[in-house]
Parts: sequence; C-alpha cells; structure tokens
Amino acid sequence: MHKEWCGKPCSECETLCALDESMPCSPNCDKLSEEGQPMNLRECLEHGCDAIICVDKIQEAVAAEKKAYKKRITGLSKNKVYETAYDIHLVEEMTYLVCDCPENYKDDTDVMWFLYSLSKEGKFLDEYLKWSYTLDSVDVSNVEKTYDTLRDFCDYQSEKTA
Repeated sequence: MHKEWCGKPCSECETLCALDESMPCSPNCDKLSEEGQPMNLRECLEHGCDAIICVDKIQEAVAAEKKAYKKRITGLSKNKVYETAYDIHLVEEMTYLVCDCPENYKDDTDVMWFLYSLSKEGKFLDEYLKWSYTLDSVDVSNVEKTYDTLRDFCDYQSEKTA
C-alpha cells in the first residue's frame, strides 16, 4: 500500500483524491510497495489486475515496435527486402495477432506477462525474430496458428528465464 494512502478504502470515498487519480492501481492495493509500485507484476496479473498490465499498453508498445521496424527496412535495397521478406511476414502476422486479435491471448497469463515484459522495453518483435531463427519453420498461416506460435515463444522465454 502506498505510504501516502489515507487509510480509507478507495472504493468507499465519495470524491476522487489526487493520489488515486495519479496511479493505475488504487493506493490501498496490498500488492503495492510504499512507493506505490507493484511488488510483483506477475502476481498482479495472476490475481486479475489489469491496471498495470493491460492489453491497450501492450498493443501500443508492439505497434511502436512495428513502426520502428518498418523504419529500419524502408531504406533497404530490393535485394535486402527480398532476403528479409520472411522476417517482414512474421512481424506483420504477429503484430496483427497482438494488435487486432487480443481476444486470443488476453486470458493467458503467461502470454500477457511476456508480451508486457518484452514490449515495454521495445524488445518483443526482435526477440521473437531471434527465436524464430532457431526453428526450422514458424506457422503463422492463420490467427490460431499464430497464437500457437506466440504461445511456443512464451514457453521458450519462460524456460530461458527459469
């Protein structure tokens, strides 16, 4: 709980306070440190809190990554574009899944956690592409298969961080 919290449950207050308005969570959340920061983001997500880890933030971050990726490939020669066509396809399909089809992953705690963790640092698409290079093939032929690929990627990330 935030050290500046008044002690009264936020849901019982009749007026909004500046502290509550300045935070995604309520200052009385028992999963916050005294400074008002989540002590364990994954625990927040597992308990159903989406105030910090929400689909909108993930979508914005991944869209920004895609924009940066497009900027990097814009100046490539035709030969280089041809060489990276598969990467471009993987980025397009995964971005479509994350930004346009959140109903496929929003209830999957592990996927949400890794999407949040990597996208907030602008690393999701690059890490995903690096991972894809280690495989013989990646199937992103439809939304369900792209989700399965995302799930496999998250399983790999989980093993890597364990």
